[in-house]
Amino acid sequence: MSDIIELRSIALLPSYRNRGIGSALVGAILKHAAELTDTVYLRTTSPVFFEKKGAHRLENEEKKVIWNECDECNKFNICKQVLMKFDLKNPIFFKNP
Repeated sequence: MSDIIELRSIALLPSYRNRGIGSALVGAILKHAAELTDTVYLRTTSPVFFEKKGAHRLENEEKKVIWNECDECNKFNICKQVLMKFDLKNPIFFKNP
């Protein structure tokens, strides 16, 4: 699959967590992305955070369809990254700061 938008990486130092900063950053990114596409994909080790923002989990095998490097990765079967996507046509993330 080509021409997708991926939320590649977002992290905060522990002293800045639980202040709404990560939520604000994700919200701003998704608002901008909504002007360009209907879907944003991500691979994450923090799926609960993104579920609270409105993302939903996809089947692990779908990684191979979306990212070529996953199909060729020798660690695919032990990968800790969860595949998720935001459906930007359903703006639930704007309601969950």
